[in-house]
Amino acid sequence: KLLLVNNPYKNWTDTYSSKAFSEATETLVTEINKIAKTASPVLKIEMEVAFKEAVQHELNFFNESYNSKEICHDNE
Repeated sequence: KLLLVNNPYKNWTDTYSSKAFSEATETLVTEINKIAKTASPVLKIEMEVAFKEAVQHELNFFNESYNSKEICHDNE
């Protein structure tokens, strides 16, 4: 079990794990896939670049939160 003290990301994780957020994400994925089916080659490249950048931001976020000194893990 992971114990988080002074978790600066609590509101974010509560939102991210909500049913409403999950449903909104599914809707967005569906719409983006529709756009991608008819997108020009240039737009597809732009979409891929944007996706890769978003993934990098997510990785950076999780790495920062995992390595944060403000979060205390009970297994340390």
